[in-house]
Amino acid sequence: MPDPRPPLDPSDGGVPTARSVAASVAVAPEHSRAILDVAFATSQDAIIIFRARDELIVDVNEAWTRTTGHAREDVVGRSQRTLSIWRDPSDSARLAQHMAERGSVDGFEFAFTRHLPDGGTALGYAVLTAQPVVLDGEVYVVGVGRDVTVERREREARERTRRLEELGHLAGGVAHDFNNLLTVITSYAELLQADAAAGAANPDDAAEIRRAASAAAALARRLVAFSRHQPVVPRRIDLGATVRDAQRLLEPIVGERAELTLDVAPGLPSVLADPGQIEQVLLNLVVNARDALAADDRDARIVVRTGRRDVDAADVRRVLGAEGAPGRYVTLAVEDSGVGIDEATLARIFEPFFTTKAPDQGTGLGLAVVHGIVRQAGGVVVAESVPGRGTTVTTYWPEAGAAPEPQAERAPAPRAGARAARVLLVEDQGPVRAVAARVLTRAGYVVVEARDGREALELVARTHEPFDLVLSDAVMPHMGGREVAEQLATRAPGLRVLLMSGYLDSSEALARLPNLVPHLVPKPFAAAELVDAVRAALAGESPADSDVGDGAASGV
Repeated sequence: MPDPRPPLDPSDGGVPTARSVAASVAVAPEHSRAILDVAFATSQDAIIIFRARDELIVDVNEAWTRTTGHAREDVVGRSQRTLSIWRDPSDSARLAQHMAERGSVDGFEFAFTRHLPDGGTALGYAVLTAQPVVLDGEVYVVGVGRDVTVERREREARERTRRLEELGHLAGGVAHDFNNLLTVITSYAELLQADAAAGAANPDDAAEIRRAASAAAALARRLVAFSRHQPVVPRRIDLGATVRDAQRLLEPIVGERAELTLDVAPGLPSVLADPGQIEQVLLNLVVNARDALAADDRDARIVVRTGRRDVDAADVRRVLGAEGAPGRYVTLAVEDSGVGIDEATLARIFEPFFTTKAPDQGTGLGLAVVHGIVRQAGGVVVAESVPGRGTTVTTYWPEAGAAPEPQAERAPAPRAGARAARVLLVEDQGPVRAVAARVLTRAGYVVVEARDGREALELVARTHEPFDLVLSDAVMPHMGGREVAEQLATRAPGLRVLLMSGYLDSSEALARLPNLVPHLVPKPFAAAELVDAVRAALAGESPADSDVGDGAASGV
């Protein structure tokens, strides 16, 4: 039987590559055939040679058979496309397309199936270089593949480690933000408790607790949205009013470290942004400014300033840098009298996880989050600093027209005509169940409590007076809210189930059961939101009718 291999002879006798082997075919003399045979046979890289027009395999070397698990006699004379080595068959077509378009391939990475002696298979990865060779008018392709399975697994392991480290940083950053908010909540709660004991409770303290809790709720909802890659919901915001409202939230955070001053320009246009994210930007900037203050500076100050700035094309690079665009902006700046930042460090302050603080003092996420939020809103962040004199971080927000009219808070009271409907409240967390029951009872509903889904089904089965609505947590031990709805769909078909959760959002999945209310009460919720959600579910209204779900967008 004639040898099917074309006379491939390297001119230099070195270890063959696709390029050297291909070049050698046309120029090597006959006497160097033996050298080529040795190089081909002993190469540690897998080499395959096939005819271009039909991809018929001409030869493979020992490294190729060792890498793929296919014997030479089983593949020579077959089309390389028919081999069961391609983990993804489209990779074979992609390789052919690259060869047709570019004439050669360099660094083509793909997954392959390695066939094991015991009949099993294993996943492998290879990088291929391929070059065409013309012999007697016939085009062949010489492919040299390197098994990079070990390197790929090591790289993936490093990537997993890096992601875990980033997750740790993220968890630390979130804990940092929540601890700041909890500081506000705890402090005002203690003040309110002490004043109530003395008969002089200050309702403003309760308002600040609600404000801080709303900010914490907004942070939690943004984390859920981030983990699911959901977009934020922007709306027109009065930036000046937001800053004024946040003053009492910021004062406990700054504490006695510095004098906090607000300089809010009157009559500012509105900006289009997510309200919770505006609060997050302000909180992060003030915390960053506080941490930049020298410990022994008794005259330390932090100034929060708002204003307007028109930036034309001639000034855009000077004012906003490379990321900016001409336009009209509303500005929010935080200035501190801290230690300042040198030029090299200033260039990196918006990088995620970059920080000059001690490990227990910062995660490098605060300013990166600010940068991401402002850029998402179409704005720009600019930082200026002088070592020893302090730092100013200015956020530029595109104008969005006249400022919106302020809206009064809704009271948690039932709507006119609300009857004493019976609500079965299913919640495994006692404090949440207790406060929800208290809110709904005050709103005029008759509330029966269940600690889990199983108890809820038992109550439905043995009650003499039917329930009008089941309000259930979505995630509970043993049986969650959706499972409760599935059971009730056959046991009590007319009984609707309204879910509440801190994990889910309104989605098509909620509408797949006929008795499941197709929208959700997001946790944490305000009393008015809970009452409105129950009323809407009983009335068969949509979220648009009842404004349920606005909390996720507004940071409430």
